[in-house]
Amino acid sequence: PTGSPDPTGPKLPNLEGFENKTPEEILQMPENPYISLIHPETGDVVHMLPQYKELFLRNSDIIGWIAIEGTKIDYPVVQRKQTQDYYIHRNFYREYASRGCIYAREQCDIFPRTDNIILYGHMMRDGSMFAALANYEDPDFRDAHPYIRFDTLLEQGLYEVICVFKTTAVLN
Repeated sequence: PTGSPDPTGPKLPNLEGFENKTPEEILQMPENPYISLIHPETGDVVHMLPQYKELFLRNSDIIGWIAIEGTKIDYPVVQRKQTQDYYIHRNFYREYASRGCIYAREQCDIFPRTDNIILYGHMMRDGSMFAALANYEDPDFRDAHPYIRFDTLLEQGLYEVICVFKTTAVLN
């Protein structure tokens, strides 16, 4: 397989009543919506939203999911702290794939989440991966797609697009 493990994306649980609490506070609540697993590589206990359990069991490098409604951007996001740019030419299943996978560089701190997270992905000519981001140059597209959803294993996140710029990535 070379694409998204689940093209429809994970199903979001109802988190009503948990909006103003940190994941740590939620873990202490009896109606805790998280599931707990033992990380297969580190042995640590990992608490996550239930929609990520199956994906985590397939690849413990998953850190979340990114989607932009009305575009092809609807992918798992991975990170491999031990290897620089590991997913640049690997798919979610860690197999060679020229299109790679959407990933965070190994220096980014996701748990706990930092204010600045840079996600990397190719802009494929077939319109897949991050190709739709080029459409933000069009004001009509920006108006129609003002939000990006980036959920981590612990939290749902909805981000408003406030700035768009183009640059050339230099990986070292």
